[in-house]
Amino acid sequence: MNYQFCNFSVREKEALGNIFNVSFKMNTDGYNELFAAYDDFQSYYYNNEPKKGRSRYQLMAREAFLPQTKDEKFSVKYKDSVQYQIGIDLPVLINPAENVTHKGTIFFVAEDPLRPPPTEVEKNKFNRKNDIVLSTPFGVHLEKECREKRLKVYWQVFEKLLDDGYSIYATDIYKIWMKQIGSRSKEKIPNDLIEAFKNSLQEEVNWLTPSLVVCYGNRAFDAANHLSLKTENILFPHPSGSANGKWKRDMGKADDQFKKDYIYSKIKKTIN
Repeated sequence: MNYQFCNFSVREKEALGNIFNVSFKMNTDGYNELFAAYDDFQSYYYNNEPKKGRSRYQLMAREAFLPQTKDEKFSVKYKDSVQYQIGIDLPVLINPAENVTHKGTIFFVAEDPLRPPPTEVEKNKFNRKNDIVLSTPFGVHLEKECREKRLKVYWQVFEKLLDDGYSIYATDIYKIWMKQIGSRSKEKIPNDLIEAFKNSLQEEVNWLTPSLVVCYGNRAFDAANHLSLKTENILFPHPSGSANGKWKRDMGKADDQFKKDYIYSKIKKTIN
């Protein structure tokens, strides 16, 4: 199907810019790089390749996209591109094909933009000016690596809902994932920044007025329970392989087909 991937209008770009401004101090370069990254992700989604001279993941200058926090220690780490790796996933809005009757928006939310350890190639790209690694939730702009392979269940659920006429919006509670290179654990987000992220999430909900909020993971569900919602929110374990133990304990099965059917059927029962 010819889904419409992040085909933002001028007003939608303004809404996204305002959402990010709740959590980040974003200068003009940051705003321009934000939507340049969306353009590249669009190109990768439609053509399975980036624009000339760009790559599947985008890098952004930290100075152009600073978190709204008074925690000086966290801010120093955030600016340290030698020791600390940062990931930010840009929210995506995918609309059904133009010939499909639109029924509403399903709002998917997860915890944070998890990143694997940097490869040697990625390490060589990091520098003091240009090293926030931008991607999309569940890597939905990447066909062969994510939509068809390791994160395919996320996409298969999206596809079924898009074919039914629902738009898909995917985002994270915590807009930043930061980890010291070589460490096993990610950095703790300061409380004031957590509040800013929750406010951003509320702005996202206010903008889209979704038909349903779908939460992957307990932290996403807890955050949704503290939002002002005009609809229901439901909880699922992540459908990735890392949560297979949870699926087996709670639902008795953990194969991909079962997960896809289970999530889709529960969503449909909730919104019908």
